[in-house]
Amino acid sequence: MGSAAEELDGLGDREFLNSLKYLDKIVSGDLDYRGLKEFDNFGGVPLIKAEFHEVIVIFAVQEDEVADRKVTVMFAGRRGVSFAAGGLQWDGDNDEALRCDVVHARAVAWFS
Repeated sequence: MGSAAEELDGLGDREFLNSLKYLDKIVSGDLDYRGLKEFDNFGGVPLIKAEFHEVIVIFAVQEDEVADRKVTVMFAGRRGVSFAAGGLQWDGDNDEALRCDVVHARAVAWFS
């Protein structure tokens, strides 16, 4: 199934740090994820797609009763660059294929 952590790391130092800074803003509450457009939703868990130039990071946001926020990276890659790992594939462009063929499979494995 591949590893989103390895994908994030494989983006390169600058993109990796920019992605982490963005995700940290979500966790800290400096950026309210509820105002962002959902890429998908899995069992009530919102999946958000962030794009920085050609970099795409899809992450899940979970919040408990005391407003502790947890972010789980579901995919990290580059627009226009194909992806294949553990039987999952994406052509680098088709967001519906990314949603169905990669993100949904990982959400099932992670949240079921």
